[in-house]
Amino acid sequence: MLATPAPAWNTRSWGGSNAGGLYGHIPPTGRLEMLCNSSRRKQVLGIASGGGHWTQLRRLAPAFPDGTIWVSTNSGCAEEVPERCFRRIPDADLWRKFALMWMAFRVFMLVLVKRPTHVVTTGAAPGWFMVVFVRILRGKTLWIDSIANAESLSVSGAKARRWATVVWTQRPKVAGPALPRKAAIKFHGGVL
Repeated sequence: MLATPAPAWNTRSWGGSNAGGLYGHIPPTGRLEMLCNSSRRKQVLGIASGGGHWTQLRRLAPAFPDGTIWVSTNSGCAEEVPERCFRRIPDADLWRKFALMWMAFRVFMLVLVKRPTHVVTTGAAPGWFMVVFVRILRGKTLWIDSIANAESLSVSGAKARRWATVVWTQRPKVAGPALPRKAAIKFHGGVL
């Protein structure tokens, strides 16, 4: 439950109308389908590393359409979603360069196979790679920075700001205006 009132779900940048709230009043299943106005097949993908990032992403699950592909670095996360909708990618961080390149390659291959039109991520390296590759293929992306980042965007979030269609923060102090070649950071409440 939020301490502040739930703001309106801003769907204009996603191609839909302004309807319903996101946090505290999660949109009904299928709402993201309404947001996809392109004529090509719609494929929504939610991606996060394990742990807190995954927990935050899964709290948004009621807003995702059936058939959403869920991606995580933790194979234990597969228990929370239908088996046919889960994909595991390898974990990596900035200090393991080879593992990071392998993860980027696996994310790229997943993008080529699944061709997601919309991606939602709660951050970390897997989400950043997905945002970059999907934007190159002209997909729409939503980066929701982790609630753990109270003072500024995460390292991945700061990098994703250049690539993501929309960037949200869960802390009002972190919100900021658009900059040249960088998306605005908007506050829309928190998921915890």
